[in-house]
Amino acid sequence: MPKVFGFDTGFVSYCRGWDPLRPEDYGALWEHLVLEYIQAHAPGRRVQYWRDVSGREIDFVIMRERDSVDVLECKWNHDHFDAGPMKMFRSYYPRGHNYILSPITGRPYMKKQAGMEILVCNPDGWRTHGEKGHADNS
Repeated sequence: MPKVFGFDTGFVSYCRGWDPLRPEDYGALWEHLVLEYIQAHAPGRRVQYWRDVSGREIDFVIMRERDSVDVLECKWNHDHFDAGPMKMFRSYYPRGHNYILSPITGRPYMKKQAGMEILVCNPDGWRTHGEKGHADNS
């Protein structure tokens, strides 16, 4: 099943009947905002979504070069990250950078989880580090 995004989070909230917003709604709206950010600040990048037959999914997959893809997981609260889907994705596509995009205001930081290096940052941190690059999984 395809994933559908709306670029007016007020409209998305209205269509889903989210009035008032609950904390569990923030994550879905965060994905919409991150996609809008990517399209505004990296317009030439092809943004894709990945889901396997078991239902594991990656929010955004962005091709870096022929055999290297970046993985972006959007989390309103970065402490609620489950590394399982990313680990499975990396078993198929081992090369690339891993990110958890969260509305954090502090400095980006690298964390190691499930044998992977993952940069935790806000969208600006992704753009800055993506241009410079960081440790590759290869």
